[in-house]
Amino acid sequence: MKLHLSCRLGTLAVSLPPSFAIQWLVLRIFCFNSAYLGIDVRIQAVDREVDKLADAIDIAIFCGLCTCRGARC
Repeated sequence: MKLHLSCRLGTLAVSLPPSFAIQWLVLRIFCFNSAYLGIDVRIQAVDREVDKLADAIDIAIFCGLCTCRGARC
């Protein structure tokens, strides 16, 4: 997982593969939104390596070998 500080207060940008977004995240997003009313969750469902994502991503979830500097696996 690659974490990065966001300058957009109240927004959490999550990037993950489309299949994982549909099968896992979408089913849980309602509970998260209910618990954290002040946080707007933005989902970017893409099939890209984490190091090729835009800087506007706060959390990236992916499967495969970890090649990103500073990422925790």
